[in-house]
Amino acid sequence: MRGLVRTTGLVGNWEDLYDKAPLFGSYPGFTNVHVCYKHALREHKDLSPFKLGPILTGDSDYPECVNMENFWGWVKVFKSDISKKDWARYSNFKQDKPSDIFSITGDVDYPDPSKRYFRERRKGFKSTEVNKTRLHKSKKDIDNFLYCWYGGKKVYDFIKCRKFFYCFFYTQNIQKTDAYKSLKKRLDSGENLCLIGWDAFEWAEEYDPNLDLMKQVLNDKDKIFGHESVLACLLMDNPIW
Repeated sequence: MRGLVRTTGLVGNWEDLYDKAPLFGSYPGFTNVHVCYKHALREHKDLSPFKLGPILTGDSDYPECVNMENFWGWVKVFKSDISKKDWARYSNFKQDKPSDIFSITGDVDYPDPSKRYFRERRKGFKSTEVNKTRLHKSKKDIDNFLYCWYGGKKVYDFIKCRKFFYCFFYTQNIQKTDAYKSLKKRLDSGENLCLIGWDAFEWAEEYDPNLDLMKQVLNDKDKIFGHESVLACLLMDNPIW
């Protein structure tokens, strides 16, 4: 009989507790598997976006990124990535035109990223260190999200970008790793696995693989859908994106 998969989150603020021994839930009958880079076993570190890579982006401008986390961080463009001059010009133009043409799917779109953004993005794609300023997990950060820049084009809609640039790219790359194949083998042999990470989806106390609830989280821009959830869906053979 095939095993079960669940996830549980680490307790506390990850920035405060990153270098400390974290606390987490424990569930009878499930083997705990840390999937965040700091606390994972050596053979599981590739499961973390901090380590997973290199990422073949398919982007002609930046064909390769050292790790998944920096790819996801720098493919996104936020208001702060637009030059003040271009944003002021856009804001003034917006005030002079009917508001209904300023939908992100309409005729008028946001300005291109600044030259500084492209310089920093190039550095970020080449760096082995994760730029924590690009993690952007708070609601305020998400509200300032404008689009993703990919292949010289803007891709709008945060949920669409999450599904493609995060879930799909993580899927394409994680399935090649020995770490993923090992977990898959253990699961197929009947072992129950509990994936532990900072952004893990919290199941009910009683095991209930509620994929409809996970879909709600995936499609809510105010909710975090971390790699723990992506990995759990993959191991359950249910890529819901």
